[in-house]
Amino acid sequence: MQYLNYDFGGHHLPHMDLLNISMNDRMATILIYLNDVTRGGGTIFPRAKQAVHPEKGKLILWYNMNSNLDFEINSLHGACPVLIGRKIGNDK
Repeated sequence: MQYLNYDFGGHHLPHMDLLNISMNDRMATILIYLNDVTRGGGTIFPRAKQAVHPEKGKLILWYNMNSNLDFEINSLHGACPVLIGRKIGNDK
């Protein structure tokens, strides 16, 4: 598991969780938001044209690999900057 903690301005540029370098790669990601964020801090999926606003207890799941065990291009995601508050979460 990874612990996420973003203060004001904290963000993460769009990326993919799949590294495609070993059989132990991350097939899917589960992100659990541990708090509400007043403004900003959303998780965006630009290729899928989706955005998720962080709310305490919300869980999102996405697949990093397709059925051919290759990159799932729609899993490209990033974290928008936190504008007011703090973003805390766990992902696996």
